[in-house]
Amino acid sequence: MDAFTALNSEYIIDGNRMDSTPAALLEECGSRLKAGGRKASVPVCGSISDESLDRTASCHAYSRENIARYALRVEELSLRPRDFEMAFPRQHSRSRIAKALIDAIWKEGDFTLDCLELALNWKWDSERMGAMAAFYESVAASSDYIYDLDCSVSRYSFCDCDDGCRLECVVEGCGSERICPEKCEGDGSDWIIYIPFDTCSFRLGGSLLARSEGDNGELTPENGDADWFIDCYEVVRELVCDGIVLSGTTVCDGGLQAALGRICDNAELNISGISSSYKENDTLRILFSEVPGVLIRIRDIDFDYLDSQMLLQDIAYYPLGHPKPSGGISVTDHSPNGIGRIIDSLMSQASEGED
Repeated sequence: MDAFTALNSEYIIDGNRMDSTPAALLEECGSRLKAGGRKASVPVCGSISDESLDRTASCHAYSRENIARYALRVEELSLRPRDFEMAFPRQHSRSRIAKALIDAIWKEGDFTLDCLELALNWKWDSERMGAMAAFYESVAASSDYIYDLDCSVSRYSFCDCDDGCRLECVVEGCGSERICPEKCEGDGSDWIIYIPFDTCSFRLGGSLLARSEGDNGELTPENGDADWFIDCYEVVRELVCDGIVLSGTTVCDGGLQAALGRICDNAELNISGISSSYKENDTLRILFSEVPGVLIRIRDIDFDYLDSQMLLQDIAYYPLGHPKPSGGISVTDHSPNGIGRIIDSLMSQASEGED
């Protein structure tokens, strides 16, 4: 299918006629509209009918005893181009946009989130059953999310291909070099801190873990809280620019588990604070769910300053622990005793109602 037809046709999905063409949806969040320009007239060149894919029920049982094997498979998949999760077109599209924008947070340049523009490219196997329905859902979710984030679409394209479906997001408006590295040497007193950029619950549907196990039937994270994303982005960007962040990495593909391996080689970490706050007892969901966010490393001396900035914006964050000289990365979900347990309780109360 050619790009003009895919972008400018009227869509009928599951027997329901959609209100706008994909091109019209994307034009609504075009950069020229942000500058006060008039929306271009978008022609309608025909109609496309398709059916949404039915999601199969999940029958896979994940085991904590297999975390090491899961981590290796997920790491391998994270190094490849990310295939589109056809069972979750809206959620996956928002995830791609969130990842691209968070990747930009580490880059040089004088910018804020609302200065950034996105170039979107759908590489699409239009002959696949349900593919064009998924394409339309992807466009609708992308345009809504970008608009809510107060960003802009600078350009977009559709390319028909026969090797699968992908959504590529390129952020424009930031530099190409990083302000801080993804991994660095430091002191054993440094803190490794997790900051989720959405308030959604941890779910494994549509994740690289689910893909590695041939399963996609579980619910996926319903990321899309644009207001929360904007607040988190503003605070973390300031911390990066002020030199508070020694190193940082984006949490998305492969979840927290994959991100931990990118920010440090050896660390002793505890995720019980996350578990308490979200009332989530499944360690695998916390480690492998692909809720967009960041992992950062800061000096112990800067912890109070970070805490004050997070409290000022009412943003939940989770100190996971400290680097160590050797021994790899160990993660526990057991609540510490004494003062640590009290701190976890306070963090849980402060975050109550945020998921």
